[in-house]
Amino acid sequence: MSCSALSWLCLLIMGMEIEVDQIIKAIKRPIGPAVGFCTQFLVMPPLAYLLGYLLLETNYERLGLLLLGCCPGGVGSNFWTAMLGGDINLSVTMTFFSSVAAFAMTSFWIWALGTPLVVRLPPNTLHAAHHCPGQLCCPNSYRTLGQEGATCLSRNYQD
Repeated sequence: MSCSALSWLCLLIMGMEIEVDQIIKAIKRPIGPAVGFCTQFLVMPPLAYLLGYLLLETNYERLGLLLLGCCPGGVGSNFWTAMLGGDINLSVTMTFFSSVAAFAMTSFWIWALGTPLVVRLPPNTLHAAHHCPGQLCCPNSYRTLGQEGATCLSRNYQD
């Protein structure tokens, strides 16, 4: 049996052991899911952003770390909770809520912290004097300003 099939079987068995009344109990006392939500979406993204600036060299590496810091843990956290004897019902409840909230929260953090990491200038923002004298020079491409002036980044650029 392959490793992925074994993992799938373990997760299926773990999911079959979840009791719905325990999940409702966790929802009625939402301190666990609230702590998990705040940690996942209010602490981890800014912490990943800060660590990226301290430890990584390029903005693309920093963006990748930020994306990892924004995404929920998924079923891996449920697996380790079961293996270490934790509250699997609470873990599954927290995974469900963080996965649903990730649609909005991940998008928000990537927009708020990730946009400055990757900035591209749209066409016609640089007024070039050398290689791109007019606005029609670089249609559907981006311009870069180098030592020789602005140049087109289009493959079908003709002087």
